[in-house]
Amino acid sequence: MASGTIVIHKSSAAMRPHEVITERKIEEVGYLYPSPLRRVAVTLGYLLLGFTIYSIAAATLFSEECLMRNRCQAPADSILILVLGAIWIISVFVTCAKGWTGKLPGARRQLLRQE
Repeated sequence: MASGTIVIHKSSAAMRPHEVITERKIEEVGYLYPSPLRRVAVTLGYLLLGFTIYSIAAATLFSEECLMRNRCQAPADSILILVLGAIWIISVFVTCAKGWTGKLPGARRQLLRQE
């Protein structure tokens, strides 16, 4: 890896089992998933909605002096800004994970009928 080379075997049948890396599948068997484009679009919609809610909450809870010039009068304001920011960052990661695995409304995976 230090020289930037990659070894590609012509046939994985001749390799020992511990040398073969199988492709990692995120999609579970038994479910029909929406297209990747739909999952990304719905995820971006949820992220935009979350950012809008975050912005409204920040504008409602804090003064302009506190937000724009970083001159918060009360120590509780600084703590609340940190908490609100942490919630926003966590929600971004959770939304991306749930969106890609098909667990957000609007792009949910569907259970295949077993016959």
